[in-house]
Amino acid sequence: WLGARNATNGYGYTTAPNGRPYTAHHAALEVKLGRELRPGFFALHRCDFRLCVNDAHLFEGTHTDNMRDAAAKGRTRGPWSKPDDPLPLLYYPNRSRRLTA
Repeated sequence: WLGARNATNGYGYTTAPNGRPYTAHHAALEVKLGRELRPGFFALHRCDFRLCVNDAHLFEGTHTDNMRDAAAKGRTRGPWSKPDDPLPLLYYPNRSRRLTA
């Protein structure tokens, strides 16, 4: 995605003809599917690259599907994360690994 990017979360975004804002990957998946996403479902990335709009890398899923996918790839944060895993810090470099009570 070479267009606009959300400065807060890093996802590409665009605006629909009706003025509704969309994340770029959400819009790309709806074009691929030929329909709107079902209520309660999201556009998820197989590649985990926030700016990716390659429809071969996108799939429709729930929040639970997204969390399971992240855990399977070792991209979850918290006490279950591996202490030597650098991947979460690559995506969130300003976050500390320290847990606070």
